[in-house]
Amino acid sequence: MQLRRSAWLGIGLGILLAGSASATPIVIDDFGTSQSVTVSGGLGPLQSDGGVAASAIGGARNMRLSRVSGYGTDTLTANGGGFGLLDLSSAAADAVSARLTYDGGTDNVLTPTGLGGVDLTSGGSNSLIRILARSDLVAPLTITVYTDASNFSTAIVNLPGQGFGATPFASLDIPFSSFLADSGSGADFHNIGAISVGIFGANVPSLDAQLDSIVATVPEPGSLLLLAAGLTGLAVNGRRRAAR
Repeated sequence: MQLRRSAWLGIGLGILLAGSASATPIVIDDFGTSQSVTVSGGLGPLQSDGGVAASAIGGARNMRLSRVSGYGTDTLTANGGGFGLLDLSSAAADAVSARLTYDGGTDNVLTPTGLGGVDLTSGGSNSLIRILARSDLVAPLTITVYTDASNFSTAIVNLPGQGFGATPFASLDIPFSSFLADSGSGADFHNIGAISVGIFGANVPSLDAQLDSIVATVPEPGSLLLLAAGLTGLAVNGRRRAAR
């Protein structure tokens, strides 16, 4: 019995890890294409910029930076200094929000079907969106995915607020299943027409944040092993109950 149980565990782990190895991550943005917007002077100005971005899904990235309060200089920069990061920098006491839009176009008018139906699941293997992020303060980050104008979904996570320096990027894993429908039946992750990512610092003055990448992918191998161990534990417990 023990040998049989071990054999099935090995098979289960093999299936899980093989699924991970065969997955094809889809890069939404690795911020390798330079772009920047700056808000400076006066209360509450907003600046937008859209452009061709080879490092972004659909070949374009639209950036928008708006200031809710404050009078300093605030910037939103992609690939500044060639580091392949998105960098949101707020002046002291300024409250700002930023938005990135991916719809294959270079203007800031969202086209919900602009990506032409990208399969973020990569044939069913990918199950989440992973954002590598760090920030000096905790603030909401939202991501909205559109199938079309009538069907879209949103998920909200918090930036880690652990500072910079030697602090590594936190891995914010957002399962497709955790997205809530905003309209219609929600987004179909096999058929995505646009993606919007927002950093909301309206209530978090002086927020500084960085994103390293946004990718549709699978759980880390360590998470898969924990899942396998949990499933095995449930199976063993079930056998014991049955024996009783």
